[in-house]
Amino acid sequence: MPEEEAGSPQTSKFPEWAWKVMAMLVIPLIAWGVKLEVNNAVQDDRVATLKTDKTDLTSKVSTLEGTVKVQGERIATLQSGLKEVQKMREMIGANTLELARTGVKIDEIFREIREIKELLRAPYSAP
Repeated sequence: MPEEEAGSPQTSKFPEWAWKVMAMLVIPLIAWGVKLEVNNAVQDDRVATLKTDKTDLTSKVSTLEGTVKVQGERIATLQSGLKEVQKMREMIGANTLELARTGVKIDEIFREIREIKELLRAPYSAP
């Protein structure tokens, strides 16, 4: 094989060939880099949106917790009122029973008064 000289067509083709290969790789690398940047930007936007949503949801949860607390206090008040109503019902039931007993006693008193009146109206007979 003959020795190749520097600057011969074969040695000068290698740098040209390497340069062309690298030039062909630059365009896909640039496209890949742009794609990565776009994906990063989209992810950053999603993260920001999720942080905002989290803040909104946290404030809503706080509001709901306050509402639940207020409703719990109202329920406690209503339960207390219900207990009072139940006590009143029991008292009304006891009073109704006592009133019925009193009515029976009053009827007995009226009957005895009638008997006394009849005895007072009747002529006195000595034994």
